[in-house]
Amino acid sequence: MGGVWNAEQVAQHAAAVDEHWQQHGFGYWMWFERSSGEPVARGGLARTVFDDRPELEVGWTTAPERWGEGFASELGRASVDVAFGPLASPDVVAFTLPHNTPSRRVMEKLGFVCEKFAPYKSFGEHVLYRLMSTSPATRA
Repeated sequence: MGGVWNAEQVAQHAAAVDEHWQQHGFGYWMWFERSSGEPVARGGLARTVFDDRPELEVGWTTAPERWGEGFASELGRASVDVAFGPLASPDVVAFTLPHNTPSRRVMEKLGFVCEKFAPYKSFGEHVLYRLMSTSPATRA
């Protein structure tokens, strides 16, 4: 999403993530492999706006060399547990580019349901999935 960032862009993003944690008490986590200590994924929960509606988003990204190892599903499930547990949110969303089939599969595996397509920021058309706290998948 947007290519490789320069040092200034990384610093701005880190400051925004820190501000989100300060303002909301939650945000994105960095995930490390226990055996090696290597970073494998990042993600978590964030307040965002999609199609002019405020949302609680579950987001993730996995290191490309670790795709297919289940980290996105694990991170997504942990995020949903926090959203519906301590945060007592009635629902959460996840969204991606329509052609991002692997992320869409993770959303569906977690019980999210495709809701709509809409533009997101400057990234173009996205597909939004929603999971309600009362969904059967959240009671499993």
